[in-house]
Amino acid sequence: LPKVGSPLPPETSTNASDHFLIFADIQMADDLSVEPDLPQNVQGYAGGPYDPASFAYSITNADALPMSWSASSDAAWLSVSPAGGTLNAGESAAILVSVNSGADLLSVGAHAASLTFQDTGDGRTAIRALTLNIKSWPSLLADASSLSIPEGGTASFNVSLSSAPISSTTVNVVRLSGDADISVSSGQTLVFYTNDWSTWKGVMLFAAEDDGDDQDDSAVIECQSLSGISPVDVTVTEIDNDDFVAPELAGFSVVSSTSVSVVYSEDVNAASATNISNYSINEGVTVSDAVLGSDT
Repeated sequence: LPKVGSPLPPETSTNASDHFLIFADIQMADDLSVEPDLPQNVQGYAGGPYDPASFAYSITNADALPMSWSASSDAAWLSVSPAGGTLNAGESAAILVSVNSGADLLSVGAHAASLTFQDTGDGRTAIRALTLNIKSWPSLLADASSLSIPEGGTASFNVSLSSAPISSTTVNVVRLSGDADISVSSGQTLVFYTNDWSTWKGVMLFAAEDDGDDQDDSAVIECQSLSGISPVDVTVTEIDNDDFVAPELAGFSVVSSTSVSVVYSEDVNAASATNISNYSINEGVTVSDAVLGSDT
């Protein structure tokens, strides 16, 4: 088409009826392509961590000529790498966007950001939206703060979370201190997911026999998780079944000229009670037999 004001070619008709006005809608192809084109959602706790902590975009030069480009964010808590480059026709480049330590200062709530990808030659841009949702840390819950366990026996308690985690959360259950005879026999590792965080999960304890003492010893069992989740403790007391204190003589009566009845203050061991060497009577009397009678 001739430019405005330039002479028409010699063979061009000068009759107005021989000419037509043409309107053309000419669209230039966008040489900048960025994927994905959907908004990005990130979750995290106050102070971190974040899920996902990083994610990738792909920028492509759809033009037939080389393209210089740049990538940036309007949020100081996002890092973009690389921040620019040059692509030949048809080439692509990966851009990594990461949540940096600046996000650790953000308050609980939703924080919006924009990512701008630009063809620095013609100024065309592609903008991608991102939202970082900061949540409060969940708390660990135990359905008992203290419990007792018989020596040689078992006891149990349950653990859950107070709110949904941003991702699967592992809880380790350990003996923190106290009696080494008390141990965690099952439920040492509990995993809570985003869809079962409120479900109680069981921990089984075992108290080994300890013939060396007759004390009711105790131990602290601790449930531990991520650094931002405070641990919860359960105090466990072992009820000892050993008795090293001799029973007291509660009663004595003469049954006949050759036998007496002895009553003790508590139950006695049969083997010990019928062992004649455990008895002595003064005035030179010899014990020849001992028979365990009925409590009644």
